[in-house]
Parts: sequence; C-alpha cells; structure tokens
Amino acid sequence: MLLKKPFPVPAAESAIARLRRLLGALESLVSDQALLLAAGDHRGMLAAQERSQPVFDEIISLSRADDIVARLTSADRERVALLIKNQGEHLQNLAAKKAAVRSELDTVSQAMTRTYSLRSSYGAKNFYAATTRSSSVASFA
Repeated sequence: MLLKKPFPVPAAESAIARLRRLLGALESLVSDQALLLAAGDHRGMLAAQERSQPVFDEIISLSRADDIVARLTSADRERVALLIKNQGEHLQNLAAKKAAVRSELDTVSQAMTRTYSLRSSYGAKNFYAATTRSSSVASFA
C-alpha cells in the first residue's frame, strides 16, 4: 500500500523550489487568518490554522537539511521572519480576545449567581414573573 504525501512534488522541483512554494502557500494562509481574525470569525481562523499545520510541518522537515538552509537567500529568511512575526501577532490577538470573552462570561456568570440567589426570596413559582415585570405591577400569588 502506497502512502500519499500531503504535498506531491513534481519530479523537476528542487527542494529549495519546494520550500519557496510552501512559503508562498503559508503566506497566503497567514493572510487569510488575518482577514478572518479581523472579521471576528474565530472558528474560521482556527480552521485556517489547522490547514496551515501540514504546510508548517513540511517546511520544518525541508529546513532541517543543511544544504537547504545554506541556499536560502536573505529574501527567503525575511519571508520566514515576517511569517513568524505575523503568526505571533495573530496568536496574541486571539489570546486577548479569548481573555475578553472569558471576562464577559465571568461577569454573566456572576450576574446569574446573584439572580439565582434572589430566587428563594420570590419563591420558585413566581421567580420568572418577578424578574421580568417591574416591581410596581408585579403581582405575587
């Protein structure tokens, strides 16, 4: 049984050409991630990160060869540095958004806890009515 490689390589493509092609694909994916993050599409952002993982893995695999690293130009190194910087910024933005959402959830949870502590004062039967009407028109049975 033959295993398929995730990125088939044309016979004429050199390892350095493949690395540059994968860098281009990764640049495109990171750009997509930036757009998704700006749009607030966090699920799409995570899906794009999952799609980029095999590309990262292949780039890392290729970059372990000494002859590849030696043949990288300064422009290639700048591309890699920019990708790393952009990816780091995306992760920081996601972490900040996650912290903001966590804070909002904590606030809602605290409000729910306070609301449920009032439940016993009004009685479970009339709790919904008491919390949805103003106190001047609420009638308690």
